[in-house]
Amino acid sequence: MCMKNKLFRIVITGAPGAGKTTTVDVLRQELSHLVVCAPEVATPLMTHLGIKPEVIGRDFVIQPKFQEEMYKIQKSLEDISEKFAIYSGKKAILFDKSRIEMAAHILYDKISVAEGKNIYKKVFGFSVEDVYKDYDLVLFLELPKEEIYHKIISNNPARAGLQYEESKMLGDRVKEIWKNHPNFKVISSYEDWNEKLKKIRNNLLYFFIANC
Repeated sequence: MCMKNKLFRIVITGAPGAGKTTTVDVLRQELSHLVVCAPEVATPLMTHLGIKPEVIGRDFVIQPKFQEEMYKIQKSLEDISEKFAIYSGKKAILFDKSRIEMAAHILYDKISVAEGKNIYKKVFGFSVEDVYKDYDLVLFLELPKEEIYHKIISNNPARAGLQYEESKMLGDRVKEIWKNHPNFKVISSYEDWNEKLKKIRNNLLYFFIANC
């Protein structure tokens, strides 16, 4: 089905250390003629505030109130990105995470995903599934092997020290949150980072071809 004039909203998501931000940075250079790339909001915010969940602030960032404020910031970013994409004549917005991941992070080491989704609905007044319609394609990046993961995570000041198993648990929760989206794609991890990028590029290419 051709949707020539539609502005597509695409999410790159996954666990901390899966390569989301690196992917978005690469695609920002390669597809600047086609997409606007919107950055993640959590990492720079936590970095500037000095929050390091593995050292200080863990109980603060997993609280529903913090996630509620993060949602507001994310929503503003998405609105601004959409206005600029329309203004500059771009075809799509590529998001480094979205408004939905908050449901996976709420009290993540204390409650189930289902309970997190219930809190999300109570706080915001609508369900995770209600927000699915705001995104046209979701690419979930699987975690790489542990030794590669530690190299990636060491470059993230807000996440340095996050253990592999905890990151994997967060990734599993994010996948559970997104799994029923009608256009949810899992990008497997590869020994070669370029192979992973190739898979991501191919998924984007097929999506744009299918939707004009």
